[in-house]
Amino acid sequence: TNTNAYSFNLCDKHTPAHSCDDRERTGYATFVDFLEASKDIGLRLSVTLYPPSEAVDDNCQIPCDSNRTAWNETALFDAKLGYLDYGAWAENIGRLTAQYPHLVSMTIDDFSHNLSPAGPDRRGVYFSPAFVATVTRRLRAHSPRFTLVPVVYFFNGGTETFGGAIDLPMTLDAPLFYFRNELEGAGPCADPSCPWGPRAPANVSDRHGGCLAGECATGTARNAPQEIERVATYLPAGRKMHVGFYATGHSSLGDPTARYVYEIMPAILTQPSVAGVNVYCAWAPANTSDCSALSAVGAHGDKGTIS
Repeated sequence: TNTNAYSFNLCDKHTPAHSCDDRERTGYATFVDFLEASKDIGLRLSVTLYPPSEAVDDNCQIPCDSNRTAWNETALFDAKLGYLDYGAWAENIGRLTAQYPHLVSMTIDDFSHNLSPAGPDRRGVYFSPAFVATVTRRLRAHSPRFTLVPVVYFFNGGTETFGGAIDLPMTLDAPLFYFRNELEGAGPCADPSCPWGPRAPANVSDRHGGCLAGECATGTARNAPQEIERVATYLPAGRKMHVGFYATGHSSLGDPTARYVYEIMPAILTQPSVAGVNVYCAWAPANTSDCSALSAVGAHGDKGTIS
């Protein structure tokens, strides 16, 4: 598949009533096991954290201490902030990359939807340029080459994401821009016969924000270069981005076809401002000798990368 990097979505979903040994596969202990199992196979790893807008609803918790490290992970975190203590995450992940050098980057999902203060359930946490600079500094204290690659979308609240936050690109090592045809909008997917996702508005006239709905979306792959180069105009000279696309679908915009995937990858990779492409989601083959170590620690359903 030419995949040379893998991003692990990290969210401990245990509750106070459960022990640290009773977690879903996205837990921190599984992640550290994954780092150990993959250290000698030539695969670079990234870790994806949930943003405030998702971490609270998904009940993401402070990580439990791992017996594979020399420090106490839990003790790094402010109990009042819980999972939303991204400074502690930066410190912890920085220490991990010193132990596991193939851990090379950190992603924050839906980063660009969390650029301003929101409700009290998010405990005042949002991603201002100053906040991002602090997180990056703590990451780099342990590994100067470690990169922060947060997820951004073309629009945020009806405004181009970087157009409404001009200083923000200066603080990012490389944005991970997810293409979903936002500039054109629904476009060919506006046809009532197009198969939108289960969370799409029931009223067809209310469907907007992109186009991934089956065969209707296939032709939109040609729009990727325009959006990519528009985002690139906001980046510092010489800085590149990663670009993600949806291979397994979106909750409201729908599921693209294999033809779409075939066409979107070269459309992205041929752009001069692109350093790599992220596939959402990637599934590890089952019962193969080459993938047995990864399958054993739950390496499936996250994000593969070609860079």
